[in-house]
Amino acid sequence: MIPESVTWSYEDYRMHVAAAKLLDEIKEDAFGFMRNALSDRKMISEYDVQQFILRKYEENRLVSSIPPIAAVGEGTREPHHKPRKDAKITPENIVLVDVFAKMDAPCGVYADITWMAYTGGEVPAEYRKIFDVVACARDAVVEHLRSSFREGVVVRGFELDDIARDYITERGYGEHFTHRTGHSLGRELVGGGVHPDNYKTKDARDVVPGCGFTVEPGIYLKDFGVRSEINVYINEEGPEVTTAIQKEITRLI
Repeated sequence: MIPESVTWSYEDYRMHVAAAKLLDEIKEDAFGFMRNALSDRKMISEYDVQQFILRKYEENRLVSSIPPIAAVGEGTREPHHKPRKDAKITPENIVLVDVFAKMDAPCGVYADITWMAYTGGEVPAEYRKIFDVVACARDAVVEHLRSSFREGVVVRGFELDDIARDYITERGYGEHFTHRTGHSLGRELVGGGVHPDNYKTKDARDVVPGCGFTVEPGIYLKDFGVRSEINVYINEEGPEVTTAIQKEITRLI
C-alpha cells in the first residue's frame, strides 16, 4: 500500500477521476434499477438497492471500506443511514443514494457522491425547496473557492464550512445541518488532507493545490432529509469539480 498523502499526485488525480466517472454511471444504474422495479410494481428495499450497487462495484473493479447508502422516506433524515430490508422503495417518496469507492489499485483514490431522487412524477414543492437551498449552499462553496483563487486569497478548510453553513442558517435551516460540509479524499474515504469543516473540528489548514475533498451540505428535517455531494480538486489554476453536479431532484417515473 502506498502511504497516504495530504495532496494527490497526477496518478492519484487520474484514478480519482476514473472512479468518479464509474460512480456516476453506477448511480444512474441504481436509479434505473428502482425505476424498473416501480414500473413493474416489484417491491424492492433500500437493502436491495445497496446490494445492487455493490455488485456494480465488483463488476467495475471498485472497492470501498464502507458499503454505499440507499435511503427512502424517513431514512433520508439520517446522514449515515444503514439501508434496511424492510424499508421499501414505494411510489411518491424521496430517495437518497450515496456512493463512494476507489479503483482496486495501489494508488486508488476515493470519489464520493450523493444524489436525490423522487419515485413519482412532479416533485413536491417542499422537496424542491430544500434541495434548492442545499444545492445553492454547495455551489456557494465552489464559487468562494474560485473567486478566492482568482484574487490570490488563501482559503482555509473551516471557511468553506462557514460558507455553506451560513447560507443554510440564513434561510432558517441551520439547526438541521448536522455534519461538516465535507471531508478530504484520499486512499482512505476520509483522507489526510484539509477538510471543509468547522463543525466536527475547526480545520485551519490552507486549501492548497493537490488537495481533493467533498462538498456535501445537507438539511435533515423531521420527515425527510436532503444532501447533495460533489468532489473538488485544487489544481494549480484553482478548483475543479471532478464529479457531475445535480441541478434538480431526479424523477424515477
